[in-house]
Amino acid sequence: MMNEKKTVSVLMSVYANDSPKFLQESFDSIANQTYAPDEIIVVIDGPISDGLSSVIEKTKSHWELVFKSLRMKKIWV
Repeated sequence: MMNEKKTVSVLMSVYANDSPKFLQESFDSIANQTYAPDEIIVVIDGPISDGLSSVIEKTKSHWELVFKSLRMKKIWV
């Protein structure tokens, strides 16, 4: 059997009340895993603080991988 590289994706949600400190700790934890991710997908659910935006932008600029930020749109049912 061939030794195939595993693809690792990380999906995270970020909410308005999240702490920038804890978000940074989450990114640090991801960086210290056995398998480095090939991509990180951050789903931004609603408006977030400038502090959270700053952590996301800083992380995007430092990691050489696919980093996607998606904003959820409010859907009324």
